[in-house]
Amino acid sequence: GDEAAEGRAVPECGYGSFHQQYRVDGKLVAVGVVDILPRCLSSVYLFWDKDWAHLAPGRYSALRELQWVQQASAACPDLKYYYMGFYIHTCHKM
Repeated sequence: GDEAAEGRAVPECGYGSFHQQYRVDGKLVAVGVVDILPRCLSSVYLFWDKDWAHLAPGRYSALRELQWVQQASAACPDLKYYYMGFYIHTCHKM
């Protein structure tokens, strides 16, 4: 059903898949793909410039995503979970 019609708060960005861009001095160094759902943010994938691997972009993006969930849950109490990816049995890379 329609979330707003049911009285459930919806994040400003709405629901769906989004690309989080991470920049250092204007240069794109990493991109994270996330899904925003009524009860969670699911971290789908992260790719980065290998020259910036020493900054641990995976750890940084996870911390930023956790922070986003904490902030979003203040306005959207049902959105309180964070999932760090998912397992696909038929895909050895995931």
